[in-house]
Amino acid sequence: MESSKRNIYSFKFKDPDLKNLRNLVSQMHPVYIINFGKNHGNLLSILNQQVDHTALITLAQFYDLPLRCFTFQDFQLAPTLEEFERLVRIPMKDKSLFEGTDEYLPLEVIASELHMDEKEAKDNLETKGNTKGFSLSFLLERAHTLLKAESWDACYSAIALAIYGVVMFPNMDGFVDMTAICVFLTRNPVPTLLANVYYHISHRYTKKRGLIACCAPLLYQWFLEHLPKSGAWAEQTNIKLQQTINEKNNMKWELERKEAQLQAHVEKFNKEEHKRKKIKVGLEQADHCLDTLKGQLRQAQKECQDNERWWHLATKENKTIRDTLGAQIKELANFVRHAKAEVDQERRLKNIATEASRVSPMVWEEKCREVRDARESVSYWKNQLESLRQDSSIWLKERDYVIEDYESFKKTIDFLQGDRDKFRAKLDGLVEFCNWAAKELPWRLRDAVEELKEDSTPPAIINFVLLCKGLLKRFNEELEELQARKPAV
Repeated sequence: MESSKRNIYSFKFKDPDLKNLRNLVSQMHPVYIINFGKNHGNLLSILNQQVDHTALITLAQFYDLPLRCFTFQDFQLAPTLEEFERLVRIPMKDKSLFEGTDEYLPLEVIASELHMDEKEAKDNLETKGNTKGFSLSFLLERAHTLLKAESWDACYSAIALAIYGVVMFPNMDGFVDMTAICVFLTRNPVPTLLANVYYHISHRYTKKRGLIACCAPLLYQWFLEHLPKSGAWAEQTNIKLQQTINEKNNMKWELERKEAQLQAHVEKFNKEEHKRKKIKVGLEQADHCLDTLKGQLRQAQKECQDNERWWHLATKENKTIRDTLGAQIKELANFVRHAKAEVDQERRLKNIATEASRVSPMVWEEKCREVRDARESVSYWKNQLESLRQDSSIWLKERDYVIEDYESFKKTIDFLQGDRDKFRAKLDGLVEFCNWAAKELPWRLRDAVEELKEDSTPPAIINFVLLCKGLLKRFNEELEELQARKPAV
């Protein structure tokens, strides 16, 4: 084959600033990094891939535009869907394809996929150029907040979308456009990645220069897999290859050791997580129990205050009724004495009339006149006596009614007295139970604190346990204050 001089084109590959995104991922626990891979494939490996842009620029020089492949002297290379699927580790089967950018995609779809409110999505959706999207700084800040809060599903979604926007489809610096968002929603990026590589290289090859804005780390991983591993080129680098093999074996042994350590750490972490959840559940139950006891104690105090108020009111009404009845009885006694006096007066008049029948006619007339006067007086006083008797009968009936009301009020007072004693006993029982809880919970909480380990327990759990200790101390103080204010029975 005759040698021919190849034209050298001025290509560049997109090299975004990934420092902040890589630092964020490095803060994740290995267990959560593994869980991230279960949902989003090999995106973290693509993110951390160090790219030799000179090698990619050299590879682009061998692109064959008519054949859509990289043509070398003795062979041709062309990336395929199966290769990209294996590298990305996101299966394509039974998934929809990316059919184009939808600038009017409903906000509720984006918010649901990113585990955020529609208002938050609307407030942070920006317009840059002719497209909408999220800034990389917003996604990194949100992911950092969710990482601290241990809200993993939402954190994974924010990190994955950032990788889609600045690594896999790097259209704008520091900005995740609507195209990357639409591809992210399909959960099937492999066909679009492959098409993006072919499109940008073909377009720039036609222009013979320019920036190739495809996923450079993925293309570099694919290219490394196709480097020769035998032949003249391998013999020339035999020593270096042997060193590489030795380093690889050492790395493999170190990796196995690290995997064993990681497995042990994962098991330990799971146990600590289980213990933390049990402690959290126990503390929540203790808080619920304390809140219930406080509510019951407040209710009992309120009922005791109400009963005491009713007791004072009934006592006051009883005194008023007793005073009224005493006055009425005294008045009736006066009426009876007056009636007896009138009867005695009538008897005396009768005796006088009898003596008058034995006197002279003049005296008789005088006596008759006195008798007539006396009879008129008697008739008058009889009428007065009848009136008094009627009034006395009415007052006696009123007295019976007052006595009945008095008995009714007395029964009510006795009933309220029994309820007062009952609620007082209930309050004493609640106070004794609270005292028991105040004695039992501290040593149980102290045992939980002693089982915590500062080197393996998250600070949030330690702070939460200390907060519970403070709440328990405050609860004891409130119980002591309530016990001191408890009225004597």
